[in-house]
Amino acid sequence: MKTNIVNFYLVLLVAANVAARSFCQSTSSLPSLWTLEACVDYARNNNLAVRQAEVSRQEAEVSVVQSEAAYWPTLSFSAGANYTNQPYGSPVNAFSTNAGLNFNWRIYDGSRRLTVEQNRIAGREAALKVEQTANTVEEQVMLLYVQA
Repeated sequence: MKTNIVNFYLVLLVAANVAARSFCQSTSSLPSLWTLEACVDYARNNNLAVRQAEVSRQEAEVSVVQSEAAYWPTLSFSAGANYTNQPYGSPVNAFSTNAGLNFNWRIYDGSRRLTVEQNRIAGREAALKVEQTANTVEEQVMLLYVQA
């Protein structure tokens, strides 16, 4: 029983040591001296609100690309084959194939143009939101740095 407890604590000690080493290696990119510029850069790169705003900006860019792609025509192709075997009653086997090509191009859709413009405006708004969030974080870091 004593050896089980000793083994448990030994495993726990080794696991803690491995975790501490991996944490130290991952934080080795942190600056040794925290200047105002280093604090601001770190906050801009690692703040969750800034990252979320950046993801929203990227989503808005994708929406613009998708709405612009709706102008392009679509082309689809389909093919199929069918084989019927009738061993009882009829000695004739049937084999048939089919293929299709479909081209679709919408000539006019007025709301699509408005959707593209709306998505472009949303993209610009998201980019401004990223800058606003980053500036707010930078301002907060500067205030905390001056107070410290």
